Amino acid sequence: MTVDAPDIISYHSVISWCFPLSIEPRIVIERQVRGWSKVSEDSFRAALLESELCSAEHRATSAEDYFQLYVSVLSRLADEFAPVKRVTLRRQRVYWWTRICGQADQPRQLWCSLNTLMGASDKNRLLKNCPSAQQFADLFESKVAAVREATAGSSTTTELLPATEIFYQFQLCTASDVRSVIMGSSSKSCSLDPLPTDMLKKCLPELLPFITDLCNA
Repeated sequence: MTVDAPDIISYHSVISWCFPLSIEPRIVIERQVRGWSKVSEDSFRAALLESELCSAEHRATSAEDYFQLYVSVLSRLADEFAPVKRVTLRRQRVYWWTRICGQADQPRQLWCSLNTLMGASDKNRLLKNCPSAQQFADLFESKVAAVREATAGSSTTTELLPATEIFYQFQLCTASDVRSVIMGSSSKSCSLDPLPTDMLKKCLPELLPFITDLCNA
Protein backbone atom coordinates (compact mmCIF):
# COMPACT_ATOMS: atom_id res chain seq x y z
CA MET A 1 0.00 0.00 0.00
CA THR A 2 1.25 3.47 -0.81
CA VAL A 3 0.16 6.83 0.57
CA ASP A 4 0.61 10.15 -1.18
CA ALA A 5 1.70 12.36 0.53
CA PRO A 6 3.94 9.86 2.39
CA ASP A 7 3.25 9.01 6.04
CA ILE A 8 0.14 11.15 6.15
CA ILE A 9 -3.28 9.48 6.10
CA SER A 10 -5.97 12.02 5.46
CA TYR A 11 -9.02 12.37 3.31
CA HIS A 12 -6.81 14.60 1.17
CA SER A 13 -4.31 11.76 0.62
CA VAL A 14 -4.29 9.27 -2.19
CA ILE A 15 -4.17 5.73 -0.85
CA SER A 16 -3.53 2.97 -3.38
CA TRP A 17 -2.90 -0.72 -3.10
CA CYS A 18 -2.79 -3.76 -5.33
CA PHE A 19 -3.66 -7.39 -4.84
CA PRO A 20 -3.44 -10.43 -7.15
CA LEU A 21 -6.59 -10.97 -9.16
CA SER A 22 -6.90 -13.92 -11.51
CA ILE A 23 -9.48 -13.59 -14.26
CA GLU A 24 -10.33 -16.74 -16.16
CA PRO A 25 -10.02 -16.38 -19.90
CA ARG A 26 -13.04 -16.48 -22.11
CA ILE A 27 -14.26 -19.80 -23.40
CA VAL A 28 -13.32 -19.99 -27.08
CA ILE A 29 -15.18 -22.52 -29.21
CA GLU A 30 -14.37 -23.01 -32.89
CA ARG A 31 -16.96 -24.67 -35.08
CA GLN A 32 -17.21 -25.58 -38.73
CA VAL A 33 -20.60 -24.82 -40.23
CA ARG A 34 -22.23 -24.87 -43.65
CA GLY A 35 -24.84 -22.36 -44.74
CA TRP A 36 -27.44 -24.86 -45.97
CA SER A 37 -30.29 -22.46 -45.25
CA LYS A 38 -29.03 -20.14 -48.01
CA VAL A 39 -28.66 -22.86 -50.65
CA SER A 40 -31.07 -22.72 -53.57
CA GLU A 41 -32.97 -26.01 -53.59
CA ASP A 42 -33.63 -25.83 -57.32
CA SER A 43 -29.94 -25.27 -58.15
CA PHE A 44 -28.82 -28.04 -55.82
CA ARG A 45 -31.43 -30.43 -57.22
CA ALA A 46 -30.34 -29.62 -60.79
CA ALA A 47 -26.69 -30.34 -59.92
CA LEU A 48 -27.75 -33.54 -58.21
CA LEU A 49 -29.60 -34.72 -61.31
CA GLU A 50 -26.44 -34.24 -63.37
CA SER A 51 -24.25 -36.15 -60.89
CA GLU A 52 -23.28 -39.80 -60.87
CA LEU A 53 -25.92 -40.57 -58.24
CA CYS A 54 -28.71 -39.97 -60.74
CA SER A 55 -26.98 -41.48 -63.76
CA ALA A 56 -27.74 -45.01 -64.89
CA GLU A 57 -24.24 -45.28 -66.39
CA HIS A 58 -22.49 -44.93 -63.01
CA ARG A 59 -23.58 -47.90 -60.94
CA ALA A 60 -21.28 -49.50 -58.39
CA THR A 61 -20.84 -53.24 -57.97
CA SER A 62 -20.62 -53.56 -54.17
CA ALA A 63 -22.03 -51.90 -51.08
CA GLU A 64 -18.64 -50.31 -50.33
CA ASP A 65 -18.46 -48.79 -53.81
CA TYR A 66 -22.02 -47.50 -53.52
CA PHE A 67 -21.24 -45.89 -50.18
CA GLN A 68 -17.99 -44.30 -51.36
CA LEU A 69 -19.71 -42.90 -54.44
CA TYR A 70 -22.56 -41.55 -52.30
CA VAL A 71 -20.23 -39.81 -49.86
CA SER A 72 -17.82 -38.42 -52.48
CA VAL A 73 -20.53 -36.94 -54.72
CA LEU A 74 -22.52 -35.36 -51.90
CA SER A 75 -19.34 -34.03 -50.26
CA ARG A 76 -18.32 -32.43 -53.56
CA LEU A 77 -21.73 -30.80 -53.98
CA ALA A 78 -21.69 -29.66 -50.35
CA ASP A 79 -18.33 -27.93 -50.87
CA GLU A 80 -19.67 -26.29 -54.01
CA PHE A 81 -23.01 -25.01 -52.69
CA ALA A 82 -22.35 -24.69 -48.96
CA PRO A 83 -18.60 -24.40 -48.33
CA VAL A 84 -17.32 -24.87 -44.80
CA LYS A 85 -16.98 -21.73 -42.72
CA ARG A 86 -15.12 -21.46 -39.43
CA VAL A 87 -17.04 -19.72 -36.67
CA THR A 88 -15.43 -18.67 -33.38
CA LEU A 89 -17.66 -18.35 -30.33
CA ARG A 90 -16.41 -16.53 -27.24
CA ARG A 91 -18.19 -16.84 -23.94
CA GLN A 92 -17.30 -15.08 -20.71
CA ARG A 93 -17.20 -17.09 -17.49
CA VAL A 94 -19.23 -14.57 -15.48
CA TYR A 95 -22.70 -16.13 -15.23
CA TRP A 96 -22.57 -17.37 -11.65
CA TRP A 97 -20.54 -14.37 -10.44
CA THR A 98 -23.11 -11.98 -11.87
CA ARG A 99 -25.98 -14.03 -10.47
CA ILE A 100 -24.54 -14.22 -6.96
CA CYS A 101 -23.58 -10.53 -6.87
CA GLY A 102 -27.05 -9.58 -8.07
CA GLN A 103 -28.60 -11.51 -5.17
CA ALA A 104 -26.37 -10.06 -2.47
CA ASP A 105 -29.36 -8.41 -0.75
CA GLN A 106 -31.70 -11.38 -1.34
CA PRO A 107 -30.58 -14.14 1.07
CA ARG A 108 -33.23 -16.67 0.07
CA GLN A 109 -32.49 -16.45 -3.65
CA LEU A 110 -28.76 -16.37 -2.88
CA TRP A 111 -28.90 -19.65 -0.94
CA CYS A 112 -30.97 -21.25 -3.71
CA SER A 113 -28.32 -20.24 -6.23
CA LEU A 114 -25.52 -21.58 -4.02
CA ASN A 115 -27.36 -24.88 -3.51
CA THR A 116 -27.82 -25.22 -7.27
CA LEU A 117 -24.17 -24.34 -7.89
CA MET A 118 -22.95 -26.88 -5.32
CA GLY A 119 -25.37 -29.58 -6.53
CA ALA A 120 -27.29 -29.64 -3.24
CA SER A 121 -30.73 -28.83 -4.58
CA ASP A 122 -33.65 -31.04 -3.65
CA LYS A 123 -34.00 -32.30 -7.21
CA ASN A 124 -30.50 -33.78 -7.13
CA ARG A 125 -30.94 -35.60 -3.83
CA LEU A 126 -31.57 -39.31 -3.75
CA LEU A 127 -34.92 -40.55 -2.55
CA LYS A 128 -35.06 -41.86 1.01
CA ASN A 129 -36.01 -45.36 -0.16
CA CYS A 130 -33.34 -45.44 -2.86
CA PRO A 131 -30.74 -48.16 -2.08
CA SER A 132 -27.11 -47.27 -1.81
CA ALA A 133 -24.44 -48.57 -4.16
CA GLN A 134 -23.25 -51.07 -1.53
CA GLN A 135 -26.78 -52.35 -0.94
CA PHE A 136 -27.26 -52.85 -4.67
CA ALA A 137 -23.94 -54.70 -4.94
CA ASP A 138 -24.82 -56.95 -1.99
CA LEU A 139 -28.22 -57.74 -3.50
CA PHE A 140 -26.66 -58.59 -6.85
CA GLU A 141 -24.02 -60.84 -5.28
CA SER A 142 -26.64 -62.64 -3.18
CA LYS A 143 -28.76 -63.36 -6.26
CA VAL A 144 -25.77 -64.74 -8.15
CA ALA A 145 -24.80 -66.90 -5.17
CA ALA A 146 -28.36 -68.22 -4.88
CA VAL A 147 -28.45 -69.19 -8.57
CA ARG A 148 -25.09 -70.96 -8.32
CA GLU A 149 -26.20 -72.85 -5.22
CA ALA A 150 -29.47 -73.93 -6.83
CA THR A 151 -27.76 -75.18 -10.00
CA ALA A 152 -24.63 -76.65 -8.43
CA GLY A 153 -25.70 -80.30 -8.75
CA SER A 154 -27.49 -80.09 -12.07
CA SER A 155 -26.22 -81.33 -15.40
CA THR A 156 -24.51 -78.85 -17.71
CA THR A 157 -25.71 -80.57 -20.88
CA THR A 158 -28.06 -78.47 -22.99
CA GLU A 159 -30.17 -80.05 -25.69
CA LEU A 160 -31.38 -77.81 -28.48
CA LEU A 161 -34.20 -78.78 -30.76
CA PRO A 162 -33.30 -78.92 -34.44
CA ALA A 163 -34.23 -75.84 -36.44
CA THR A 164 -37.27 -76.14 -38.66
CA GLU A 165 -36.74 -72.89 -40.55
CA ILE A 166 -33.84 -72.06 -42.85
CA PHE A 167 -32.69 -68.50 -43.52
CA TYR A 168 -30.88 -68.47 -46.84
CA GLN A 169 -31.46 -65.02 -48.32
CA PHE A 170 -32.47 -61.45 -47.53
CA GLN A 171 -35.61 -59.89 -48.91
CA LEU A 172 -34.84 -56.95 -51.15
CA CYS A 173 -35.92 -53.51 -50.01
CA THR A 174 -38.41 -51.68 -52.16
CA ALA A 175 -38.26 -47.98 -52.91
CA SER A 176 -41.40 -47.57 -50.85
CA ASP A 177 -39.73 -49.21 -47.84
CA VAL A 178 -36.67 -46.97 -48.08
CA ARG A 179 -38.76 -43.84 -48.49
CA SER A 180 -40.91 -44.74 -45.49
CA VAL A 181 -37.86 -45.24 -43.25
CA ILE A 182 -36.16 -41.99 -44.32
CA MET A 183 -39.24 -39.80 -44.14
CA GLY A 184 -40.21 -41.28 -40.77
CA SER A 185 -36.79 -40.68 -39.20
CA SER A 186 -35.76 -37.63 -37.20
CA SER A 187 -34.28 -34.67 -39.09
CA LYS A 188 -31.26 -34.50 -36.79
CA SER A 189 -27.82 -34.53 -38.39
CA CYS A 190 -24.18 -34.71 -37.34
CA SER A 191 -20.87 -33.70 -38.87
CA LEU A 192 -20.43 -37.19 -40.39
CA ASP A 193 -23.45 -36.77 -42.65
CA PRO A 194 -22.44 -35.54 -46.13
CA LEU A 195 -25.93 -34.06 -46.50
CA PRO A 196 -28.22 -32.77 -43.73
CA THR A 197 -31.24 -34.96 -43.13
CA ASP A 198 -33.73 -32.20 -43.94
CA MET A 199 -32.01 -31.58 -47.29
CA LEU A 200 -31.91 -35.32 -47.92
CA LYS A 201 -35.66 -35.52 -47.43
CA LYS A 202 -36.20 -32.63 -49.84
CA CYS A 203 -34.05 -34.31 -52.50
CA LEU A 204 -35.29 -37.82 -51.80
CA PRO A 205 -37.18 -38.19 -55.14
CA GLU A 206 -33.85 -37.80 -56.96
CA LEU A 207 -31.79 -39.91 -54.54
CA LEU A 208 -34.30 -42.66 -53.82
CA PRO A 209 -33.27 -45.04 -56.67
CA PHE A 210 -29.60 -44.85 -55.73
CA ILE A 211 -30.23 -45.29 -51.99
CA THR A 212 -32.49 -48.27 -52.71
CA ASP A 213 -29.74 -49.88 -54.79
CA LEU A 214 -27.29 -49.14 -51.97
CA CYS A 215 -29.50 -50.92 -49.44
CA ASN A 216 -29.84 -53.94 -51.73
CA ALA A 217 -26.17 -54.13 -52.75
